[in-house]
Amino acid sequence: MEEPLVTNTPPPFLCDYLQKSGEQFVGLERIVLGKNNRSYHVRTLGHSYFLKAYFRHPHDVRDRLGAEYAFLEFCRDQGIGGVPLPLAFDRTNGMALYSWIAGEPVKKGQVCGEDIISAAALLGALARCSAAPQAAGLPLAADACASAWDHQLLAHRRVEALSKALLTAQNSPIVQQVRDFAAKRLVPALNSAMNRAQSLLKQDALHQPLCPGDFVVSPSDFGFHNALRTRNGVVFVDFEYAGRDDPVKTVCDFVCQPEIPVAQDHLKTMADSLETFDTKKILQRADALLPLHRIKWCCIILNNFIKLHALRREFSNEENSGIDTLEFQLHKAQSYADTYCIF
Repeated sequence: MEEPLVTNTPPPFLCDYLQKSGEQFVGLERIVLGKNNRSYHVRTLGHSYFLKAYFRHPHDVRDRLGAEYAFLEFCRDQGIGGVPLPLAFDRTNGMALYSWIAGEPVKKGQVCGEDIISAAALLGALARCSAAPQAAGLPLAADACASAWDHQLLAHRRVEALSKALLTAQNSPIVQQVRDFAAKRLVPALNSAMNRAQSLLKQDALHQPLCPGDFVVSPSDFGFHNALRTRNGVVFVDFEYAGRDDPVKTVCDFVCQPEIPVAQDHLKTMADSLETFDTKKILQRADALLPLHRIKWCCIILNNFIKLHALRREFSNEENSGIDTLEFQLHKAQSYADTYCIF
């Protein structure tokens, strides 16, 4: 894992960008934003910028920088607003520079109707541009689904990865509690959700692959946990998982987000925004597959118990190794499961 960026010295690629822009560097300020990477506020005499240093690890094959930068270039080139502008990057050192968004993180309980409209507008704009030639060059989104069966495999892999990590984890009361939770609630819920999906979807539809035109350019991990409230409304950020994906997964993930939850009724709002797609079919498939994504997100809440995910939290300097944090995540997962009837 790379050494942390020295905050009082600008990296060379930033110096090059500022020199070409005719700006004088003032300083870098570390800010807390996101759970996977390191974020910095770049100050010049006249402007502010956002600098991101991406987590990289031999066992993490996701090109986070490449995915986010390509997605934001796509938005810029297609005239899609409500997101930052990509300005420069340094692939060797895993860093990128973006426009600065002056705003505050959206807080739980603050999401209003206008915010939902903004989210739907962004997703709708992406859907309308998903057939553009540039879209075909984007990578697949993280955990992209190319069939209904892939949604089942995704949830199954999450439960399996958590269960395996817990088997090899050092014994402790909290680890045993999570083992019990996974065995007694997540595994039975997964079996039930898979049976339900298979009963609601025709067998041939379950395994039928999506056609190239069925993929949407997805922000992925899309929700108000990755949004800043500005004077002009919400702006969405953090697109390291973005890419081409099944629109059903995109709308399911939006209503499954645990950090700043939204009502499940908004699944239809988001599906309706995909006006260039068959929204009726999206809603039918989402109804069958949504419980699988609830289970997936319950596992994601417990990522702190999986070593590679814990390393990402450590890289971003999030406190995550203490017993208090692990107990908090377990309680959060249990509450999520209770709320959405995962049993």
